[in-house]
Amino acid sequence: MKLYVKKSKNKDGFKETLWVDFTHNGIRYRKPLNLDNTPANKKLAEKSIIPKLHYKIISGEFFKNIMPTVDECMKKSFELQSSNRKTFTQNDYKSKYEKHLKPIFGNKKIDTIKGTDITLWQNKMIEQGYAIKTIKGVRGILSTMYEDAMRDEIVSKNPIRLASQLSTRNRVKDVEDIEPFTMEQIQKLISNCENQQMKNFYMFLFTTGVRGGEAIGLEWKNVDFFNKTIEIKSQVGRGVIGSPKWDSFRTIPIIDSLIPFLKSQFKITGKQNSYVFINNEGTHFWDISKIRGNYWKKDLEKSDIPYRKIHNTRHTFCSTMISSGEDVNYVSKIAGHSSTKMTLEVYSKYIPNKNRNFGKIFNESF
Repeated sequence: MKLYVKKSKNKDGFKETLWVDFTHNGIRYRKPLNLDNTPANKKLAEKSIIPKLHYKIISGEFFKNIMPTVDECMKKSFELQSSNRKTFTQNDYKSKYEKHLKPIFGNKKIDTIKGTDITLWQNKMIEQGYAIKTIKGVRGILSTMYEDAMRDEIVSKNPIRLASQLSTRNRVKDVEDIEPFTMEQIQKLISNCENQQMKNFYMFLFTTGVRGGEAIGLEWKNVDFFNKTIEIKSQVGRGVIGSPKWDSFRTIPIIDSLIPFLKSQFKITGKQNSYVFINNEGTHFWDISKIRGNYWKKDLEKSDIPYRKIHNTRHTFCSTMISSGEDVNYVSKIAGHSSTKMTLEVYSKYIPNKNRNFGKIFNESF
């Protein structure tokens, strides 16, 4: 067993700590002693700590406390965070971990991942065309796991903090860039759709701006034809019923053009006193992806409209309303955005220039 000194950066410059290095049954182990590099600590390590480690290795006790893998720590992190997250969010994070993190980091020991490993992973995600927002979200799952591991005293630092910061500059096209439908495309899609429920569903999305999960989670008891309002109280995702994103409970207006489609839908599902839009089994759709796979893609192709996500119906609602002069604050409220600032960041380019003669007084005076 070899005692060695490891240098690491900290806020004061560099720090030297004591580590041990040894091989057992062909496997190399490196373990921090959590001691600064001082003569006294070296003596303590050689006279006391290393002999005890030798005994633990021979007895097998050392290997009972071997460093866990990322996958093992992630499972515990999900358990620890279960009370802090909505079921929908928890399931979404688990899915993202399985897809983006587990194949790369899952089998690695949690203490072997460095900031540069995170940076290389980020770069690969960008090359594959993922949005910066998406990468940050996935990285946050890994960061939370490390914070939990630090509280559990498994590791002493979070390598995410040492990774390169993500920037939107010089990036590839954002897969989440908005691509609103034109009014002509909407009319074409609605007229070419043969399934009456889907025809009603698409019109509902375009004229309310609700999220897909909120649409399939809507119940008739929350639709008020008399006052022409709809209460958004829940959403459905991956079979789980939960509250809307950001807890954006809200009441939205039913615009006149939607009324005929809602009445048409009521004839289909209204008597069942259930969800507004239902699947063949007579209950809510399991996830918006079921509609995307079974109907949306085919209807776009049939209408000769370039494919884009269902979520772009929401972008279409917001951009169309704002560009037609509707109040941004009201549109933000109807859409259930977390803040008007968020609405402006995404849709500011659609705000019409109502005053082409801005600065006229100066132009006429000088």
